[in-house]
Amino acid sequence: MTEKAASNDPIEEDAEVLFRTEGRTAIITLNRPRALNALSLPMFRAIDEALTAWEKDDNIAAVVINSSSARAFCAGGDVKAVAVEADLARRNKDTGHDVRHLFREEYKLNTRIHNYPKPYIAFAQGIVMGGGIGVGLHGSHVIVTESTKAAMPEVKIGFFPDIGFGIFYRKMPGLTGLYMGMTGESISGRDMMALGLATHFVPEGDWDDVMAQVIAGDAEQALAKFAYSGEEAFPLQQKIDLYLSGKSVEKIVAALAADAISDPWCEKIHDILRAACPTSIKTAFRHFYTARGMTRVEDVIKMDYRLSQNMAWRHDFYEGVRALLIDKDGVPRWSPSRLEDVPEKDLDKLFGICLNGEKDLIF
Repeated sequence: MTEKAASNDPIEEDAEVLFRTEGRTAIITLNRPRALNALSLPMFRAIDEALTAWEKDDNIAAVVINSSSARAFCAGGDVKAVAVEADLARRNKDTGHDVRHLFREEYKLNTRIHNYPKPYIAFAQGIVMGGGIGVGLHGSHVIVTESTKAAMPEVKIGFFPDIGFGIFYRKMPGLTGLYMGMTGESISGRDMMALGLATHFVPEGDWDDVMAQVIAGDAEQALAKFAYSGEEAFPLQQKIDLYLSGKSVEKIVAALAADAISDPWCEKIHDILRAACPTSIKTAFRHFYTARGMTRVEDVIKMDYRLSQNMAWRHDFYEGVRALLIDKDGVPRWSPSRLEDVPEKDLDKLFGICLNGEKDLIF
């Protein structure tokens, strides 16, 4: 793995993140295909170092980020490694040094990308989840295609929709942000266009040619005909706004349950909310309404960092990752196990100061 941004240096093809320049375009290629480009702490640091150097380099006019695999742009952070480390730290009453560093570096990178002064163009093909949304969607240009599938599935592993995703809630129509954050359901590239999460839809038949033109420095011309037209519509919009409008998670679940027998979608979403981590579901609900009132990504990220420090060491995070990614039995034992048993005072603590003594992020 390389932790230095390369300019015209030879590319280490076995590195987990590759850097090169072509003309005035800098290219980041996520290159961990067997792990669906799951992001590690060294990868976050390497990307941040490269962006810092390119920001100051007058010879670089734009940055492109892509994947070496068509299957996945990035499936998120390496939550398996994080959960194991956090659980070990919790059992040993340690502070989890590496875990704290990972979230800090990841969130600062998300903020840097969001505020990057040069065009930051993400070619988001295939799976785009969690941390992948963090390194992909915060930039100026988000290019999607037929195979793109995006999701924020953290509630299914005892965590919450982090990486500054809350800054998008203000521009996403209706309650679609709450839907993504609270259910973890995936959406298509076309859906991303309709929800304001992508700027251009490029058909897969044109994908390589358009990317080559963008890298050659013709971004605006190459992408012009693929820009958002304003005509796209999210097919689930009305259902989401109707059923997720309850003033509490319990009321939302009750509304879905009432129509579950006659409506398969209501039954599906009801079952998802009942199966996911109760504390995570309630955290995602409060997170949505809190973040939607914020206008600066820095404020969302500060909230996310506090939540990350207070949730990563909880039993539920390791348990969710264990059930999904380690033992793969699909039967997480949440604590508490029911939505009704998650008190508001526990949520107040999660949204409060870092309980492990960690200081807030400073920008």
